[in-house]
Amino acid sequence: FIISLGYPVLAEAPPSTIEVDIPEYEVEQREGYDYVDIPGGDILLVDGEPRVPYYSISAAYPEGYRVQDVTMTERSGLVTTEGLNLTIVTMEPAFPSGSESSSNKQGGWYPEEDFNWRSWINSDGSSTLLIAMYPFYYNPETTEVKFYRNYRFDIEYTLSTVGITALQTDKDIYNPGDKVTVDIWLKNSGETQD
Repeated sequence: FIISLGYPVLAEAPPSTIEVDIPEYEVEQREGYDYVDIPGGDILLVDGEPRVPYYSISAAYPEGYRVQDVTMTERSGLVTTEGLNLTIVTMEPAFPSGSESSSNKQGGWYPEEDFNWRSWINSDGSSTLLIAMYPFYYNPETTEVKFYRNYRFDIEYTLSTVGITALQTDKDIYNPGDKVTVDIWLKNSGETQD
């Protein structure tokens, strides 16, 4: 039988490059407006800005691997068009503030961001990387559209062979400002480290 003590079992190294081919966007016309969607994608809803689609992917990393940085190394497959009339997102506040939001406050292309990423640690010690890409750009002043179909990302990650096997505090309850003493037990399944 196998006993797991909660420290990393080294798996095959995950890929350091991710390539993404985004499906072609679809346009549906309703009541004089164009609603753009990407199959399998999501919608970016920011008050006062155009309703535009975005696309996300996730990647699993084995226990011990932690993503440190994500860099977009390629964006290609540009398709352009014009003449779309996208709706502007309006979110009603719970209590009116007395001010009005305006569409695309800075003018020009929206969204301004190319992509963003985040990662989190799962309960089994593995981690998940989420990359949100903004392939669809819209200029409400000119009704121009730019859409990028292909992305490539370099993923920088680290591997730790050290895991926490136990953690114990000296008391169960503390008051604000109390000194906290913590005992931590570590297990290093790799080479000696400082």
